Order: sequence, then structure tokens, then C-alpha cells
Amino acid sequence: EAFKHNSFEQLCINLANEKLQQYFVKQVFKMELKVYAEEKIDVDDIPYPDNTDTLHLLEKTGGVFSLLRDELKLKTGTDMGFAAKLQKEQQYHPKFKAPRRQGEPYFTIKHFAEDVVYSAEGFLAKNRAKLTQDVKDMINTSTDTVVKEMSDETAPKEDDTERKMRRRGPRRKKKAAPTLAAQFQSQLNALLAQINSTESHFVRCIKPNKLKAAKRF
Repeated sequence: EAFKHNSFEQLCINLANEKLQQYFVKQVFKMELKVYAEEKIDVDDIPYPDNTDTLHLLEKTGGVFSLLRDELKLKTGTDMGFAAKLQKEQQYHPKFKAPRRQGEPYFTIKHFAEDVVYSAEGFLAKNRAKLTQDVKDMINTSTDTVVKEMSDETAPKEDDTERKMRRRGPRRKKKAAPTLAAQFQSQLNALLAQINSTESHFVRCIKPNKLKAAKRF
């Protein structure tokens, strides 16, 4: 996914696209090799596009999501600070491109479909797994049954142990809530694990033209 302005949302979507692309390619070539084996065609290896380096750029230590998580932990963390560290850390990565001028909050990732330029502005705020106060107020004052249930789920709950600890003395520092990126990655990995446990079948779709119009080839 690529627009004129690409932010945190597009980065998450493109991470999912990269993961699914890797799964698709591996499955297709596995099936091709299986056919060759059944027909007793001797094939040692088939080269195919591998996007593992792009996924490493996104997810491994020193990569996009790792540095974003680290920047969020800092009290003085900023979007520009995240962008600057990423540009320095990954400047020589073959799938990464920093802006020509220093001090700009942009970076380019060379995805399998096309190069996408991201703006780091708003990355930290969007990655925080917290509802803004106006949204909380709206949910808490809603009369809708479903929304009220959401309010109960989002409200912090104090169990018996916490109540006893509060009476005895200072409360222990709670563990930080997982970031939206961490939640997204966890759910994405769970989805892929489920997909990998199945036998996949693919439907080939043909787009006759960019207008998607009939009888125009």
C-alpha cells in the first residue's frame, strides 16, 4: 500500500503484505517442485524472489519496529529522534533509503511491490496503545449496550491482591502495555501460524486493464 503520504498505518499493512508475499512465494515454488518430482524432472534449485531481507529490516533488532519500540520507552523520545536513529542504523541496508537532506523525518523501504516513502511524523503517538481522553469520555457516557461493554473492558480493574498491596503501602509499578505495533505483529504471526497449518490453494486473478473495464485488453 502506497499513497502520497504514508505513515504508521501503511507500514503495518505493508508488513502484513510482505509476510503474505513470502508465504505465497514459498508455497507456489514448493508446489512447483512437487510437480517436477512427480514427473521425475531433475531440478536442483529454482531461484525465486526472496523478501527475507525486507522482513529483517522491519522486524529484527535495529530494524524499524525495534527502534520505534525503543524510542517510545524514552521520556524524551520523538518522531524525529526515531527517524534519525533509523536512518543512521540502516543507511547501508539494500532495502532502505534515507532522505538526501539530513534532519528530515522520512525514510524509504523497497518493498517487493514498489518503493514506499514513509513520514515518521506521528509514529510514536499512533504506536501508543492508549485511548485519548475524549474517546474514553465518549465510551463511558454511551448508552449503547455494546459500547458500554467496551467501557467495562477498557477500564482498569483492581484485583484482591492489588487492593491488599494498596492498603499495605506503595503500589508496584505496572508492566507497560504492549504497543500497537507489538499487538499487530503478535496477531499477524498467529494468523500466519494458522495459515501454515492448512493446505493452501490460490486463485489467480487477472486484471485486464487499469480501468477494470470490460473488453479493453
